[in-house]
Amino acid sequence: MNAIERWNPFQELETMRENVYKVFDRWFDEGFDRSPVVFSPAIDLVQTENGYELHANMPGYKPEEIEINLEGDLLTLRAKHEESEEKKDKNYVYRERRSGSFYRSMRLPEPIDTTKAEAKMESGVLTLSLPRLGQKEVHKIEIKAK
Repeated sequence: MNAIERWNPFQELETMRENVYKVFDRWFDEGFDRSPVVFSPAIDLVQTENGYELHANMPGYKPEEIEINLEGDLLTLRAKHEESEEKKDKNYVYRERRSGSFYRSMRLPEPIDTTKAEAKMESGVLTLSLPRLGQKEVHKIEIKAK
């Protein structure tokens, strides 16, 4: 014979909370060093009078480690950074700076003039100047009366 249980609207939240605690318990038990480090730069895209300007935080990356591809309205950033060899004689308390690479691709609001795009790196911030492809001009059409 089946018993009827009263529905508890908070039961799903309680189950979710327990699952989150299990994940964090496992993470702390295994230690910080075993968790993978994933890097994706924080990006701001600002509309300017002539197009767009993109700012990407990329601390520790050198310009020669970064590849920028622009095709129409598709912008792709790739970078690979090799950290110097870890010295085993040091007693690290935290070791968060790692070697690695990332790939990020995004669609811009409109096609960009790739021949006029420019990039510069200053204080760990990559800045891209992305002029729009051809200025949109309003063309007025006269109506001829018969």
